[in-house]
Amino acid sequence: MNQLDQLKAFTVVVADTGNFKQMAQYAPRDATTNPSLILKAVQQADYAPLLTGTVAAHQGKPLADVVDQVLVRFGLEILKVVPGRVSTEVDARLSFDTQATIARARGIIKLYEAAAVSGAGTLRAFRDVTLPNLRTTLIVIALLRGIWMFNKFDSIWLVTHGGPLKATETLPLYAYRLAFEEFDFGLAAAACTVMFVVLLLGALVYFKLFDPTKEIEVGR
Repeated sequence: MNQLDQLKAFTVVVADTGNFKQMAQYAPRDATTNPSLILKAVQQADYAPLLTGTVAAHQGKPLADVVDQVLVRFGLEILKVVPGRVSTEVDARLSFDTQATIARARGIIKLYEAAAVSGAGTLRAFRDVTLPNLRTTLIVIALLRGIWMFNKFDSIWLVTHGGPLKATETLPLYAYRLAFEEFDFGLAAAACTVMFVVLLLGALVYFKLFDPTKEIEVGR
């Protein structure tokens, strides 16, 4: 039995860190965090994806709200390691403003409640926490996948030629048939124009949602 195990026999061990991956080896009962500890943790490469995903999922929101989301996200990960409780510290700059401190604390509590910390089901945790954090990634995948499939020609042509009974025929295949099988170049050009407009709209939506000039740079 080491000294830590002996200490656990007489008191509750609490971890004071944001490094939840290292925390597991000490098996604490509870944990505490504060903005300084989280800042130190996010500077490590292991936590960069968590920070980037949380910030990207809440683009456009005030900086204070994004910071709270990052703190709660770390708290949720810590709760996967510790069997007890985790505390999240309110911004110390509000120490002399009682009303602002209480309001900020209640906001953090609501974020935890939305994450099912208070005993709600797995489905609610996924809906209120996981899904919002994956929103940006899901939109990018759906949009780019849709554009890619809309413009797909080679693999569909090689495998099915658009069949059976045109069930797999896409607009590029339709334009190809019009031009090179039916020699209706005018209608084929019209189909290509429609395809260009649809792809252009998809690109405009992409750059509207993910304006590079408004992205928050993290990781440096």
